[in-house]
Amino acid sequence: MERISHGYSELVGSAMDHIPAFIRNQIHFHFFTGNPFNAGLIDRSEYYKESLLDYLALYVSPYAQSKHLPKILKVPTIVLLQKPDGLDREVIVHEVGHALDEYLDNQFTFNPVSEYAKTDDYENFAEAFLVWLSFSKYLLLKPEDIYFFDHLFESANGSPIWCNRIPGEVRNER
Repeated sequence: MERISHGYSELVGSAMDHIPAFIRNQIHFHFFTGNPFNAGLIDRSEYYKESLLDYLALYVSPYAQSKHLPKILKVPTIVLLQKPDGLDREVIVHEVGHALDEYLDNQFTFNPVSEYAKTDDYENFAEAFLVWLSFSKYLLLKPEDIYFFDHLFESANGSPIWCNRIPGEVRNER
């Protein structure tokens, strides 16, 4: 469902260029522009109570996608809900943070770096990721949080460090 309408390419390219290659090369997701309800990406009934179309962008996990969508089409998707002139690079990077968080099994938390980060652990991770990519990371993130992102995909055998756990090991669930 990789559909980017005219006008979004430069903005998406700028955001993706801002994300280090060692992260871009590990996580995979698609972009979609437009109304996710009308496209059948999200079932209207599941999200009707929330006005999602008021958001700038939205990360949609394969697990939250429409039950009518064939499994082969269910991929992590960043939905850009606003026109390109209503978005900025930081919005897209924040949504990529959600994709990274899910890729890491939603198991890491940080001290909130913004008021929005206090919403929940998912927003907390995405905001910490956004801050890590900025110069203000040294003011807002703890040194160990900066180290976490800096060394996220390092290990002796090349697999992500977070994967080096014993099979069946209990994780700290959120």
